[in-house]
Amino acid sequence: MKKSVGILLVVLAAVMVITGCGSSGSNGSSVEGVYKAEAGEDTVVLTLKADNTGTFSLSEDLEGLAITYKVKGDSVVLTGPDGKELGDTGTFTIVDEGLRDFAGNLYMKQ
Repeated sequence: MKKSVGILLVVLAAVMVITGCGSSGSNGSSVEGVYKAEAGEDTVVLTLKADNTGTFSLSEDLEGLAITYKVKGDSVVLTGPDGKELGDTGTFTIVDEGLRDFAGNLYMKQ
């Protein structure tokens, strides 16, 4: 019986690591940082902080929209100040180079 419980714990730990349920997946620390993408003449800036808050700005010169975020699998989902998810425009896929938005724009981690 003890051996079965031990094996179960090892399997559960492996699943948590693979699915990102450990500390870096649940609090988003693996994605925290500043991401930038070029959009015409502007630079779009997404800042993700360790406390799952941040800003989304359409220019480096603007203060930006206050957001919160969650890491869901291989995605980062933004929530606006009203507490509602921002939908497709606020969902980013985590890729090796940074984050990719719904339109395919690449946000490079700075």
